[in-house]
Amino acid sequence: MTWISVKDKLPENVEDVLIVYDKSVYVGVWWPDSAVIFANQPGMYDDTIPKNEVTHWMPLPPPPTVTK
Repeated sequence: MTWISVKDKLPENVEDVLIVYDKSVYVGVWWPDSAVIFANQPGMYDDTIPKNEVTHWMPLPPPPTVTK
């Protein structure tokens, strides 16, 4: 997976994504009609990030496959 610039493409609405904001990586939800992203980072929860300050994003990777 590679980082996507918000100048090139935006995430789908209500998509869980990794985002780059202020030189840090967050897990966030891209909501359609919101000016902010609701994001989490280790030690920082329920934070809101202005969408216009996000520089890059990528879809979350698939979860690991668990074998028994």
